[in-house]
Amino acid sequence: MKMEKKMVAKFAGKCRVCGGRIEVRSNILWSREKGAAHAVCPASAPAPAAPSARSAAIEAIHAAAHASAMKWGAEGYDPEFEEVEFERLYAAKFEPNALVSRMAAEESARHEAVVRERRAW
Repeated sequence: MKMEKKMVAKFAGKCRVCGGRIEVRSNILWSREKGAAHAVCPASAPAPAAPSARSAAIEAIHAAAHASAMKWGAEGYDPEFEEVEFERLYAAKFEPNALVSRMAAEESARHEAVVRERRAW
């Protein structure tokens, strides 16, 4: 059995792998026993990988943060507001315990500030 030859098609034909048309002057693999096939056959190309659920969720969070920054940013769009909003939404989605801890720490700091202020009177 002979090896397939990589060559340029001299004639139009049909790919033995995908059944698609082979154009003249396209790169092919050819053997006398098997016939011609595209050198890079569309049927043998791997399907594009679907985005993971996490990356899709992160894209959705980016979109929500951008929309929020457009709506609530001072004097129009505010990229710093968008960054803070993204971090907040990301933490709520992927790190809920960290978000609760951070919110509790912020509340505790506010409470301590109020207590100090009242003691100062």
